Amino acid sequence: MKSRQFFRKILSFSKGERVGMLVLVFFIVVLLVIKSTLPMFTNDVEIDQAAIEKEARDYFVKLEDSITTEILHKGSTNYHFHQFDPNECSQKELVDMGVPQKVASNLIKYREKGGRYSSKTDLYKIYGMNDMLYERLAEYVKIHPSFIQRKHRRALNQKEAKEIGNKQRHIKKSIEREVKDSLRHKYDIKKVEVVDLNHADTLDLIALKGIGPVYARRIIKYRQLLGGYCCKEQLLEVYGLRMETLKMIVPRISIDVGEIKKVNLNFADYHQLRSHPYVSNELAKLIVRQRSRKGKFVDFDEFSERLNIDKETLKKLKPYVQI
Repeated sequence: MKSRQFFRKILSFSKGERVGMLVLVFFIVVLLVIKSTLPMFTNDVEIDQAAIEKEARDYFVKLEDSITTEILHKGSTNYHFHQFDPNECSQKELVDMGVPQKVASNLIKYREKGGRYSSKTDLYKIYGMNDMLYERLAEYVKIHPSFIQRKHRRALNQKEAKEIGNKQRHIKKSIEREVKDSLRHKYDIKKVEVVDLNHADTLDLIALKGIGPVYARRIIKYRQLLGGYCCKEQLLEVYGLRMETLKMIVPRISIDVGEIKKVNLNFADYHQLRSHPYVSNELAKLIVRQRSRKGKFVDFDEFSERLNIDKETLKKLKPYVQI
């Protein structure tokens, strides 16, 4: 009995709640009716998107053409158009045809610097030349045949120059080989057992297998920069000289370290220090700065301690400096 009353109490609605439910049902029915009858009063229209896009494109193309035409002919009565050759015309002629002063000046400057116009499209080489201005001038451009032919001749000349250059390089290499062979024969390599890197001249070095005139000159030039060689491996610092070549000549070379010219750290100026291959710009400045602030260096240990130089740099530098 109690349970029946409980459910009746829960499921019963007040008068206001019943009215609200009826109103809600009414609106639901109205919406369903509208949804079912709406197609009867409307026509389905298929929209052709591609056709719309095409029509829009055509419209804007026509609009652009009309604007361009209007700009091209605007004030054209003030211009004096006539046939002209951009290779020979004056700046005033260009300005009279409506070419802006700056563009006309650029056209003349290009010509004065050696530039030539061999076709109408070459006008685009000029800074400031746009499509509108080009269209205005193109029909009046008449280039003399000599300038067109000159372009073809220039292309042929470049090809010929390239072929001549290749032949000259080939001849140069052949001459170098012949000179090297003749020098080897003259000097007789078999008579040379050991070459001292700090005393050798070009002929001495050419006598070594794998060393030609070019490498010989580079070895001597680097020796002058260093002040002398202190070990054979330094030859690898010579531009272009490979490990294979070094291995071939190592048994045939020696080094007299007594010939090394040393730099005095207490008296050399910045330029003397900087000229050495092992002294960087920063290190040269640091040496001069330390010397001016704290006085001369006492010995090499004190030098390395004051400058806080890494061990590798110290090892390379030590044979070439003195205090």
